Amino acid sequence: IFSNNASNSTTNFNVAAIDPQNGSRRWIAGVGQLGQGGAPLVLLDPETGEDIVYSGGYHDVIAINSSTGNIIWRAPTGFPPVELEGTFSEFTSETRLWGTSYHPPTDTILALYGMGTLVAFNRTTGTKVGQYNLTQELQLVPSVPGPSILPETEYTEEILQRSAPVFSETFDGLESLQGEYVITLMNILFGGSAIIANYFAIDPTHGSIYVVATAEDGHEGDSNSTDGLSEAGALYRFDLDPEIQNGTVSFDFKCQ
Repeated sequence: IFSNNASNSTTNFNVAAIDPQNGSRRWIAGVGQLGQGGAPLVLLDPETGEDIVYSGGYHDVIAINSSTGNIIWRAPTGFPPVELEGTFSEFTSETRLWGTSYHPPTDTILALYGMGTLVAFNRTTGTKVGQYNLTQELQLVPSVPGPSILPETEYTEEILQRSAPVFSETFDGLESLQGEYVITLMNILFGGSAIIANYFAIDPTHGSIYVVATAEDGHEGDSNSTDGLSEAGALYRFDLDPEIQNGTVSFDFKCQ
């Protein structure tokens, strides 16, 4: 089971299941929205004994029946509309969903987005029960721009040339796309103007949530403390209140 943005389309995101024996496609769930969903989460439903797939994008998070591909629930994130302008890497750096994960103490599905927002959904109903914005709560600033939104440089061109043989050997027949994929990878490594540029983790025993994000402007190692951009990253820990009151949960920042 995997998620895919067909041909780097901004809205043609989908989730598909492939038969491991013969490679045939079992089903495809057309999510049809902005933002890649990262690696889907497959979780056993204790009530039915079936595996449920959780994925989504910028507009919605979805739960899918792993046997049939039918969508069980579709939960709106409530995020505002975005203008689809600029390069693919520019707007996906903020709107990208960096995967979903399960929080056992609250029985919720968590989703993390590039602009620095954590969202919690009820596992069984899909109801949105909590949200935390790192940018607002911790005053985080975007990372420095990645190469795709900087002027062309000899450094960028050198990387493309040196990576061509490796790309050709790994992706036979897709040599023409090697620049696009290398630039995307470099954007992730540089941060690409996002608050979040990596997946997150949840301690299955204690339920602590660990997120890698940008550090505040002027953090140690930042060459310019007044430009509103971060050149450094930090590891953040959050807890999620297991006592659900009024159908909601609350994120509690613990340390950096």
